[in-house]
Amino acid sequence: MRQLLRDVFKTKEDAPFLNDRHLRWKYYAEREDWPGSRSFVLAEASRLVAHACAWPVTVLWNDRKIAGFHPIDWAASAGVPAAGALLLREMRKLAEISISVGGTDVAQKVIANTGYRPAGEMKYYARPLRPWLQAGTHQRRNFKLPARLARNWWWAMRWPVTAPSTWSAERVAPEQIPAEVLPVSSERLTACARSAAQFRYFEQCPIGRHELYLVRERGIVKGYFLLSFVPGQARVADAWARSGEIDEWEALYRRAMRTAFDAGKAAEITAASAHEAGHYALRRCGFRMYQALPVMLFDPKRLLRGAPPVHWQMIDNDFSFLHQGRPEYVT
Repeated sequence: MRQLLRDVFKTKEDAPFLNDRHLRWKYYAEREDWPGSRSFVLAEASRLVAHACAWPVTVLWNDRKIAGFHPIDWAASAGVPAAGALLLREMRKLAEISISVGGTDVAQKVIANTGYRPAGEMKYYARPLRPWLQAGTHQRRNFKLPARLARNWWWAMRWPVTAPSTWSAERVAPEQIPAEVLPVSSERLTACARSAAQFRYFEQCPIGRHELYLVRERGIVKGYFLLSFVPGQARVADAWARSGEIDEWEALYRRAMRTAFDAGKAAEITAASAHEAGHYALRRCGFRMYQALPVMLFDPKRLLRGAPPVHWQMIDNDFSFLHQGRPEYVT
């Protein structure tokens, strides 16, 4: 399986996402939202021809939990036509829905031809935190580096790393997160289920440090965010503002940004949003969109018919921890 993934994704042998400890965590570590193994393979004459991991997602809508998954580490041998599609069709029998965000051109074509339908966009944002450190560790050290440094320095000066003085963020253990702060769906936004057990699972990730923070304004709980740290970057892996108002999303993201700056040596911070309030709030914090990926949904029973936009986040796929073992800046 590891060789198939290495060949398809054209990675080095020591790629972090193929690390033994990481594979065990990703595929086999206990998760309350998916019992048993999450790694599935398709074999032909004792030869492995396709693999995919069912990354669990649970959507809260119509007073029920709708169980689904996002296929990650999805790879198929080029010599066996339709192997990847066949494996995915079999996996979909195990859940009520399936989503897919982005992927290679080939993967997106397969997704579009196997019953998935467009269900919005997931937009990815970034901004520099420490321009000088970023310049010194940038993956592209060429004649553009001085201009990039000047631009990012001006960018960071125009949008300083500040947060409202009345807002605080306290790092908490997953078991300390209050139930009332966890996401719930509304008329404007459909939430994905979150739990202490889920946050604990992410804190055990071997290749990316995850830290959970409870956010308050003047002592009143307003939301939470989950930060992840990979080489050179901090990522807002998950976040929730209880009121859903743009001003509170902005304050929450500003506090996340400041906390990421103080908690590590990240040169850049990234975030993702699939709803308008999040987009506006991130732009107000000095983030700029660098990528918009289509969200594709397989929902044969139309369980999400009429639902408002789903608040997909990085932890609903592998974007909170995926990296190549070196800085991969996008600004």
